Amino acid sequence: MLQLKLMALTLLTWWSSNNNHGAVADSSGVTFLLNFNCNQVNVTINVGTFFDSIKGSISELRAKVINESMHFATAEEARGETLVYAMFQCRNYLSINECLACFDTAETQIQKCYAAKGARVIYNGCFLRYIKGYLVGNCTPQNTVTKYRYNQVF
Repeated sequence: MLQLKLMALTLLTWWSSNNNHGAVADSSGVTFLLNFNCNQVNVTINVGTFFDSIKGSISELRAKVINESMHFATAEEARGETLVYAMFQCRNYLSINECLACFDTAETQIQKCYAAKGARVIYNGCFLRYIKGYLVGNCTPQNTVTKYRYNQVF
């Protein structure tokens, strides 16, 4: 019976340590990490311009959150042939300061993926994503996709 209890306790401890995705939470719960994913394919050509494109698009997102008080923003940056599309959203009931705090936390986390062709980080209060190429296609009035450059597999 003691062995069964030890086994159950071990399984419970293992499950709880692997079920939180390395969650870190602030007192409000806004930056509780729900999901973090780097694309498994890394950029191998024009790495420097790719980094610059990521940083440029994420800086543009941050400026939209601060200057335009936006809870949802998209940005794209192309340096040379390297286009990076980025998207950020925070919950609409958050203040801009809370939204910005979540953005800063997400930006710090997503920097771990800068060599990958794409990444996403989802917190309880916001999400941030970037991708090499377009995130969605352009649609015609008939809702048919006319251009689709989704260079990433998640």
